[in-house]
Amino acid sequence: MARVLRWPGKMPVDNHDEPRQQGLLGWLKTLFSSKAKTPDKGLAGEWKVAKALADYLDDRWTVANNLKISLSTGKAQIDHLLFGPEAIYCIETKNWHSASCNAKEEWFRLQGRLWIPQDSPVEQNKRKVEQLRKLLQQQDINIKVENIIVFANPGKFDFHQAKWPREAQVFGLPGLITYLKQMGDAETGWAENKQPSPETILALIR
Repeated sequence: MARVLRWPGKMPVDNHDEPRQQGLLGWLKTLFSSKAKTPDKGLAGEWKVAKALADYLDDRWTVANNLKISLSTGKAQIDHLLFGPEAIYCIETKNWHSASCNAKEEWFRLQGRLWIPQDSPVEQNKRKVEQLRKLLQQQDINIKVENIIVFANPGKFDFHQAKWPREAQVFGLPGLITYLKQMGDAETGWAENKQPSPETILALIR
């Protein structure tokens, strides 16, 4: 298993997992508590990816989830920062069941029968990657940082004409795990490559 330094936020609550009280009292309880217990879909996706990274990668990998990074335009969240044998992977999770990208790098999500324009998750994560690279350069830390987007769920995805920057990678969750295992074929781990510890790097971005 991979080493986990930090899990995502509090595990999302699913109302379906709790026994339901019948009658008027049960209805009132649901009415007044539903807002507080509405599942956070984004966080649920982050937990799904975090657990997959921890469970399917070996102990040469270290992962920290739900980190804050300071951008020139303000604060932003890094969903997952994964330290592999030879690189850092800045991973943005999307808990979407549909997505499409065309040759103009325009992104869409399916709502009903219509594809609705969306902000590019690749560009969203690119800003975080650039800021992280800048912070590392200021400390004379020379290590590759990869921009990765992962979709936590199966669904309707259309990328046959998709175009995005060459340095970005887009995966479904099973494909991401396969890709990372291939990248981790090197026999050495993070410490053997004489890089600063993940804890040292995390201290720079908190």
